[in-house]
Amino acid sequence: MRKNRSVIGLLVLAAFVSCSAFSCSQQKTAQQVLNKVAVTNQAFERGVRAAHHDLDASGNPFVDDNLERSLLDISRKVAVAGNEASTAFLAGDNATTLERINLSIALIDDANTNRLLGINDPKKREELSALLLAVRGLFTTAKGFIPGGGL
Repeated sequence: MRKNRSVIGLLVLAAFVSCSAFSCSQQKTAQQVLNKVAVTNQAFERGVRAAHHDLDASGNPFVDDNLERSLLDISRKVAVAGNEASTAFLAGDNATTLERINLSIALIDDANTNRLLGINDPKKREELSALLLAVRGLFTTAKGFIPGGGL
């Protein structure tokens, strides 16, 4: 009888350790995804700045001053919300994590649907849109690791 309790105890302990390891693995993966958001968002910022400095055939920038400010402002807001999501995630605050991710996705959707239309060159617009969609995809992936985030 005593031997059975020991075996059961070891099985329970093994199950707990494996569940904890899975949870840690999921948490690590989600944090890695959120870190990739920051890197990809920085690439978007660099793309906006480059498009602002690059000139079209008529000598005008592909992205004018106002559009550059607008897109960089969105990028900053996405960066702040991403940092807040990451902090909330590490603190175990799933509701705030999802709220900040959803805000970021809404900002990205607005930029992709409305703001990028101000870029007359289709190639530049597609390049910046691809970067925004990459950031959006990373946020969507991160949601899958958060309880209640679903996909």
